[in-house]
Amino acid sequence: MSENQKEKKWKRYFLPWLYESGLPHILLLVLLLMALFSLSFFVVYNREYTMLLARLAGESVPPKYSSLPLQMKPFWTMAYWTLLPILYYAVACLLGGIPLSYASCRHASRADYTLKRLGSKWEYHRRCLFLPIAMAVVSLLMFVMLTVLYYIFYLHLTPAELLPPAAYRFR
Repeated sequence: MSENQKEKKWKRYFLPWLYESGLPHILLLVLLLMALFSLSFFVVYNREYTMLLARLAGESVPPKYSSLPLQMKPFWTMAYWTLLPILYYAVACLLGGIPLSYASCRHASRADYTLKRLGSKWEYHRRCLFLPIAMAVVSLLMFVMLTVLYYIFYLHLTPAELLPPAAYRFR
């Protein structure tokens, strides 16, 4: 089997744009998947709200929910596991992405020789550091935006008398 046939064989197992696009598109795809995973906050919120309403109506609930106070859980206890992977991704972009970027530039493309001959001595470092730092910044911005958005939903979907005392109210 020739090299071209092997390449075509592997291409059919992957999305073509993902196979040919390279690292930036893969990193953005992973970040998009994490944002979609963070939508599970609404599943957690719905479960907690439904159990709280069932307790208020006097229906039987699982023992896990029967000992809780008659108010919603604080926001961070519900949003913790849905938003935390985005922060881990930012750290992974910095701790893992920077060495991988330098290794890729040094060993895979051998662009380090060309970049070191440029006028600025920082050009090599600037090009190797841009993508990991940019992805970390984008993921941190996404974390902040989703946290604010989910907190606004939490405050506006929950009746005021069921909010915990520490919750800031916009009303």
